[in-house]
Amino acid sequence: MANISAAMVKELREKTGAGMMDCKRALTATYGDFDKAINWLRENGLATAEKKAGRATTEGWVYGVSENDGKKAALIEVNIETDFAAKNEKFQQLVKNIAYQTVATDLGDDDLENKDKILAATYNYNKDMTVETAIKEEIGAIGENITFRRAARYELDEPGFIDVYVHGEGRVGVMIELLTGTEDTAKKEHLRTLARNLAMQIAAMKPLYLNADSVPEEVLENEREIARASARKEGKPEKIIENIVSGKLKRFYSNFCLLEQDYIHEDGMTVEQAIAAAAKNLDDSIKVSRFLRYERGEGMEKKSCGSFAEEVAQQLQ
Repeated sequence: MANISAAMVKELREKTGAGMMDCKRALTATYGDFDKAINWLRENGLATAEKKAGRATTEGWVYGVSENDGKKAALIEVNIETDFAAKNEKFQQLVKNIAYQTVATDLGDDDLENKDKILAATYNYNKDMTVETAIKEEIGAIGENITFRRAARYELDEPGFIDVYVHGEGRVGVMIELLTGTEDTAKKEHLRTLARNLAMQIAAMKPLYLNADSVPEEVLENEREIARASARKEGKPEKIIENIVSGKLKRFYSNFCLLEQDYIHEDGMTVEQAIAAAAKNLDDSIKVSRFLRYERGEGMEKKSCGSFAEEVAQQLQ
């Protein structure tokens, strides 16, 4: 009987994406021959990560974590093929592990570069593998393709608070950073509540920008051109068209700029007014420095079947 080492199992797992115990059984059955072990896995119908890599992964989980002191937080998206598998306990534990590893890792501003850095890192929950290998292991165990799509991390070294809010069983996640004038632990709970309310606002109302000043000029010019063309098509006099454009831009700001939006937690108040009121109550300055919103599968093409019967037939194939 061949001596099957942990290194051999690890190498076969990385090459095939099959589960650790399956790799060990394959090597044992083939007396340590790698090529035969790969064939053994295929003959026994044990799916590999490579076989599943082309499958669409538009379901999954947006998940975030923050440290209790509000100084560090992370937001990630990990996708899987079906909603059913997204509820799998092993998949959700994998996502949580990656999120906690992300919050402990120094990252930049590019969420795709962050993803690559995390994938290449040693997995904190099993030092014998990388995060990428851990994902492949779960692909083999769960039987569906899994993709780590993106990751972001905020860290604050000045007075303020970072909060993460996840809504709808991982459908939407928000990370928001507030800056204050002073670091007062007595005010921390009030700041935490404000941050959570603002995160819920962002989740529900989908702002694209912080305020009017942060909207790129090319976006504004495009909106102006659309408003002018629409007004002319409706036969509006040229002398009032610029007034119409100004009105359309005002509505654009109220729809897509966080501070200009109506505050969902209190009627008759904008978000900017709500923050000003909170600052006055706390006798401090408060401002939103940045925020991020992830929605599961946004921008990804979701495959659909013509009927439930076709979907079942496709799964059987």
